[in-house]
Amino acid sequence: MKAIHTRLGRPSTSTSSGAGYAVLQLAAGLVVLAACGSVNVRPYLTPLPTALLDTLRAPPDALITEAERVLTMEGLRVRAASAQEGYLETHWYDPATQRTVGSTAFPVQRAVKLRLWADSVGLGRTQLTSEAVIRRSADPSLPSREAEMVVPPDHPGYELLVRVRDSLRGRFGG
Repeated sequence: MKAIHTRLGRPSTSTSSGAGYAVLQLAAGLVVLAACGSVNVRPYLTPLPTALLDTLRAPPDALITEAERVLTMEGLRVRAASAQEGYLETHWYDPATQRTVGSTAFPVQRAVKLRLWADSVGLGRTQLTSEAVIRRSADPSLPSREAEMVVPPDHPGYELLVRVRDSLRGRFGG
């Protein structure tokens, strides 16, 4: 059988050259798709109306990176963070025990989740929106966001959020 040279310059038999080239095209296509596909960390949800707002002198990525550092030092585990997208969310956390708790088995009115959104407002300034939420109930029939509410000011989760916010203010100014 006569050898045929493929586009890569390798000899191949006529029976395998088409299949090899197709595999190569498929692999190249998958690489391009993976490079172009966007995988977002920032969810399509808006902060609750009573979330805290601040304008700080820093780019969004610096605020999220610093917030992640501060929260980790406070003992919280970060569930999702993207400095590029300006978003951070922690796992559920029980301030009384200072431990991360599971999403279904936790004290409903005590466990808290923190979320931060950082959006550029121009001239090197960023609007930081931050919220600490608890679940109103453990009703599994409700979508998780609908079961959440912002913690009241006397809740330990609110105090935690204020500490994080004050740390960011101290670092980046208002």
